[in-house]
Amino acid sequence: MSRDNILHKVRTALGRSAGQGVADVPPVRLRIPETPLDERIAVMRARIETLAGVTARVPDMNAAREYVRTAIAGKTALASNSPYLAECGISNLPGVTCGIHDVGEMREVSARVDIGITSANYALGDTGTLVMLELEAMGLKRVATEVSVQYVDHNLIQTDHKNPDDHLFLQSACQRFGVWFSRPGNGVSHPVHMQNFGKPGKTLLGSDSHTPAAGSPLHNESPGR
Repeated sequence: MSRDNILHKVRTALGRSAGQGVADVPPVRLRIPETPLDERIAVMRARIETLAGVTARVPDMNAAREYVRTAIAGKTALASNSPYLAECGISNLPGVTCGIHDVGEMREVSARVDIGITSANYALGDTGTLVMLELEAMGLKRVATEVSVQYVDHNLIQTDHKNPDDHLFLQSACQRFGVWFSRPGNGVSHPVHMQNFGKPGKTLLGSDSHTPAAGSPLHNESPGR
């Protein structure tokens, strides 16, 4: 079969014709409810606490620093190299070690200290659809993490409309929330994230069982406790 015949079949399947221009990017497919900030924060805290997490809300960076100072009083801590922690002054608190870039040294110090302090990156695997729906339900307008990435690296088979619909939804959700989007075929999340975003001293939170492998076996993330 000639190249022209193949292209004709592809165009016919897509409902297109030769010379037809590329369509505009589809609009964002999310409707974000206007929820007051206090209510959004309360919902987020309640859901974290439902999972046995502990939350604290502070009015500003100075209060955040003092909260951490009290929480780690008399203990040793290792802080990530996050600019946010430095801006808050948390990196310079008594008992806090910071500025380590060597992976081996970081592992040694992590094994000795009582507490790990970090701000987080966030990476989503194919379970990201559920995460995006949850963010929509929470009324979130933009992500607040330093780096957030959506990887589409597993559900690639397109025998019907379901996976492509998910991919379009994820792309539009990433546009809405300010998240990096790694399209189907761009690569598996483990090495792609390590090569593009991994940095010593950062912590990676993942929405599936594979993302903790980003950076392994020389893990490039600081363990948070």
